[in-house]
Amino acid sequence: MRRLGLIGLWGATLVSAAGCGGELMTWRKQPPAPSLAGKVVITVADRRAGSQGGDDPSLVGSEHGALFIPHALRLSGPTEAADRIRTLVAEAALTAGVGVAPPGDGSGTARLAVEIHNMWCDGISLAYTKARLIASAIVTGPEGAVRANMPLQVEGAGAHCSDAYETMLNNAYSSASAQMSDPHLKAALTGGN
Repeated sequence: MRRLGLIGLWGATLVSAAGCGGELMTWRKQPPAPSLAGKVVITVADRRAGSQGGDDPSLVGSEHGALFIPHALRLSGPTEAADRIRTLVAEAALTAGVGVAPPGDGSGTARLAVEIHNMWCDGISLAYTKARLIASAIVTGPEGAVRANMPLQVEGAGAHCSDAYETMLNNAYSSASAQMSDPHLKAALTGGN
């Protein structure tokens, strides 16, 4: 009987882990500013290394469940991490009052090139998990000259990686919005407009 209970608990953990993939990359955004200046082109490159997303970009964590058995946390595709970070940065720019060019648009007052160096969650489900994002961004003008740098290093914790990721991404969104609201960085992004 005890063995059946453990098998049921292990199975429930696997089912809950498989179902949380789409919920890992969520955050609460604020409305865009009433007026927008400039139009920034945002690109994101996934530069994670090794076994923490470098070898498989859809891999974003490893959470230990029942009986401390680890399971991989994956997104739906290899570009989803970069795509979601691009969306987060674009929404943060709009909140800060900076216009955003659609993906693939070459025109703009500036280019914001974001590189993801680390984005990972690990820990023990129902006990403690921690997610972190380490990224850097360089603002260049249309001519290619570097105007500013924007570091993005945030963490989040929770009972599950889905909670830790939500907290971490909310922190990333708040940090990016605050940095882009700074007059110096905002001028670099908007070309002084």
